[in-house]
Amino acid sequence: MISVDLDSGVIHFLGKAEAETKKRKGMIKMPATLHAEMKTWAQEGSHVVSFNGAPIDRIDKAFRAAVQRAGLKDVTPHTLKHTAVTWAFMHGMTLEDATAYFATSRETLENVYRSYSPDALKNAAGIMDWKI
Repeated sequence: MISVDLDSGVIHFLGKAEAETKKRKGMIKMPATLHAEMKTWAQEGSHVVSFNGAPIDRIDKAFRAAVQRAGLKDVTPHTLKHTAVTWAFMHGMTLEDATAYFATSRETLENVYRSYSPDALKNAAGIMDWKI
């Protein structure tokens, strides 16, 4: 269950009956651009995601259809998350912020994504520079 709080600009990924699991979801603060777009969409209807004026009940089915229409293969919601995390590190997001924002363990971020940071191993390279 996903709910959007347009007043605070927060997206909640857990319904009242759901428990937060090891695969944390929780909530995120919307980027300002998305928040503004969501407010505009809300004025046009009661659902954020709709098609022909009707709410989309199965976002997974709609996602697969969009991927197919775009002519893409092997694209999943996780692909989008991977891209977002990669871009975040490329633009200087800290490990601490990424852990909270993407609800991903520090270990996973360090092992999979940290190398995309422009400052990754910068300190180590500087220390080794004295040898060259």
